[in-house]
Amino acid sequence: MLKYAKELLIILFFGLTCTSHQEILRKQIKARGKRYAIVVGINNYKDTRIPDLSFAQNDAKRLAEVLRKYGEFDQVFEMTDDLQYQNRLFPDKKNIETQVKRIASLANEEDLFLFSFSGHGISDGKENYMVAIDSDSSQERRFETSIRVQTISDAMKKFKRSLVFVDACREKLGKGMEVSKNLSIPEGLQADIRMYNNSQIKAILFATAKNKLSYEDYQENSQHGVFTRYLVKGLEGSADSDGNGIVSLVELKQYVETEVVSWSWRNHKDQKPFMRLESEATGKLAISLKRRSSWEKFSRLFGSSQKAPVVEKKITKKPPIAKQTGVFTNSLGMKFIRLPKGEFMMGCQVTDTRCEAGEKPLRKVSLDSFYLGMYEVTIAEYLEFVTQTNSHHPKWLEEGNAFNVQTGHKKVYKKFIADYSKPIVGISWFDALAYANWLSKKEGKRYRLPRGEEWEYAARGTSQSKYFWGEVVDGSYAWYKGNATSTTHRVGQKKPNGFGLYDMTGNVWEWTADKYKRYRSRRGCSWGSNATTCRISNRDRLPGKHRGNSVGFRLLLSTPKTKK
Repeated sequence: MLKYAKELLIILFFGLTCTSHQEILRKQIKARGKRYAIVVGINNYKDTRIPDLSFAQNDAKRLAEVLRKYGEFDQVFEMTDDLQYQNRLFPDKKNIETQVKRIASLANEEDLFLFSFSGHGISDGKENYMVAIDSDSSQERRFETSIRVQTISDAMKKFKRSLVFVDACREKLGKGMEVSKNLSIPEGLQADIRMYNNSQIKAILFATAKNKLSYEDYQENSQHGVFTRYLVKGLEGSADSDGNGIVSLVELKQYVETEVVSWSWRNHKDQKPFMRLESEATGKLAISLKRRSSWEKFSRLFGSSQKAPVVEKKITKKPPIAKQTGVFTNSLGMKFIRLPKGEFMMGCQVTDTRCEAGEKPLRKVSLDSFYLGMYEVTIAEYLEFVTQTNSHHPKWLEEGNAFNVQTGHKKVYKKFIADYSKPIVGISWFDALAYANWLSKKEGKRYRLPRGEEWEYAARGTSQSKYFWGEVVDGSYAWYKGNATSTTHRVGQKKPNGFGLYDMTGNVWEWTADKYKRYRSRRGCSWGSNATTCRISNRDRLPGKHRGNSVGFRLLLSTPKTKK
C-alpha cells in the first residue's frame, strides 16, 4: 500500500468562469517516485439553470494527454461528463471527492499528485467551490452541493509541496448570476489569495485576477479555454525559456501570463493570470519535459525507474559566463545582471577595417559597476506600463494609426507582435524614456537608458573583437539579416555574451541615452541588418520621435552609491 507523500503537487484547473536551478531539479528527480493525476472536465451540467460550457471537456482530455507524454505521469484519471454515470470516474460531487481522498491517502512519500478541474466555479465570499456535474444552482443548495476548495486543501496538509491552478471565472455562472468585471459579486469564484493563507498550498496560479473574467477561446477557435490553451502549450515545451529541456513552475507561470495577456490584447479582453509562490525553490519545481531524452538523462543519473525509449541527443552547452557577479529580479520579473567595475577600449578595434568616423578614436574608458537588463524589454513588459498609465501606446496599438493591428489598414506589425516575449517595437526614444521613469517611480529605484560607453562595455562582454564572439559573424549568437527571416524573435534564444547578456547584437536596435550627430543614438543592429552593421563599435542615429519595427530598448539600473 502506498504511504503519504512528502512531495505532492495538486493542481486545480477550475475551468474558465470568473542555482541553483540544476541542484533543485537534481533533488526533485532523484526522489520523484511515481506521478498521479486526476483531471476533471465538465461541459454539460444536469441543472439546466447552469449554462453548459464548450471546451472544458477538451481542456481535460488534452491536459491528460500532455501529462502522460511530457509530464511522465504513471497514471492519469480522466473524469469527464461523457462517461456513463455508473462509472466511478463520472464527475459528480461524491466521485470527485472520493477519488481525491483515495489518491491522497494512498500516495507514497516520493509520489506526486496533480488534480485539475475544468468547469464552473463559485464563491460565497468566504470560501471557493467547484461546481460538480450534479450541483444544484438554487440559492439554498448551490454551496452544499458543490465541492469546497478547502476539502482539497485539507487533503494536502500532510504534504510538504502542493500546487493549485485555478481556472474558474467563466463569463456566466447561471441564469441571473452573470459575472461582471466591474462588480464584486459573491457567486463568482474570486482569485483572492487571502482565502488560502491558512492552507498548506505552496503555490497558486489563477487563470485571472479577482473580479476579472476568464474566457473560452471562440475568437481564435483553439477549442480550449484561453488559460488551458497556453498552459498545455507551455507544458509541451514552449515555456522552456532557458533551453534545458525542462519546464519549471516559474517558467510555466511566466509563459502562460505572457501568452494570455497577448491573447487579451489581440481580442480586446481583460484577462491576466495571477500566481503566488511560497518560495523560489517552489518556482523551480520541474513540471514537464520538452524532450523525453532529457528525462532519460536525468533518470540515468539519479536512479529513476522510468525509462524513455528515445535515444538521447547531445545538448550543446552555452559558453561560460564571465564576471557575472549578481542578478536582480524586479517586480515585473525583469532580470538585471550586475556588471563589474572595469575599463575597456571603446571604439573601432585595430582588427576592424570597416570603421567609420564616429567609431574613432579608439580610447580607454573606465566605468563603475551597474546593472543592465539581461534581455531587451519585451512587449509584455512594456504593455504593463501602457495598461497602468493609458499612455505611450506603441504605434501598432495607437488609436487612429494606420499601423494599428486591429483597426488600421497597414498590417506590417502583425508578425512582430505574434509573441509577447519578443522585444517591444514601434516605440520612440521618448516612449522608452517614459517607461524608465514610470518603472523608477513604481519601484523607488533609478532605471534609465544606458549611455553609449555603458552599452558598448556591456555588449563586448570582456571581448575586444569585432563581434563579442570573434571576428566573423556567427548566427548562433545573433538574429540578423542572414537568419532572422525578416522579423523579430523571442528574447534570449541566442547564445549570451561573456556577461550573460542576450541579444546585445541583433534582434532589435536599442535606444541609448546619447545624442549622435544631432539625433538620438541607437546601438546593436537588428533583424534587418547585415554583418558589417552588426559590429559592436558601429553607431547609428534616428530622430527621437521615430517609431519603427526594428528599434527597441534595454534598461540600465543604477547601482546605489555608497557613502565613504
